[in-house]
Amino acid sequence: MLHKLVGWHVYHLKVLRYSCTQFSGVSNFEILLVGNVSAKGFRSNPSSVLWVFACWIVCYSYLFSTVWTLWKFYVQAIHEMVGFYKENTRILVDTFTSLGFKTFGGQNAPYVWVQVPGKSSWDVFAEILEKTHIVTTPGSGFGPGGEGFIRASAFGHRENIIEASRRLKEFFGGKSSST
Repeated sequence: MLHKLVGWHVYHLKVLRYSCTQFSGVSNFEILLVGNVSAKGFRSNPSSVLWVFACWIVCYSYLFSTVWTLWKFYVQAIHEMVGFYKENTRILVDTFTSLGFKTFGGQNAPYVWVQVPGKSSWDVFAEILEKTHIVTTPGSGFGPGGEGFIRASAFGHRENIIEASRRLKEFFGGKSSST
């Protein structure tokens, strides 16, 4: 099909082909628009124009439906991921609390601040790293207010969080259990 657009006139046009496919591939349809071509331009049958309009409505409704469905799956996946990390955070808070440490945070973020009174945050960080092979973050890295704290992150696989909990309990003298 050869066509040339000049202003609003279309020449050498015999059939306009409109195609619309739903994103998920469930629906596939085509609509043909046949009109008269003359030197004055393209004149279509009014009912054909309605079909094209209907095609666009259907295409946009499929698009909206697909986007809405994807959005629902996205939101559900985000909620599941947040729930997963909240559970990891709960495990860490329970571990440090059971060991007699005072914890902060972990409610709206996957980080648990653990107060280590009387010790440098860098010393506690180094001791935990050397003895348990667990990486925490020294609180003083966040400024002077962070001194005397370490920060533990709940970002990780559940098995790793449980293993870290076991190692921390073993190192700090708590009972080793499957949290």
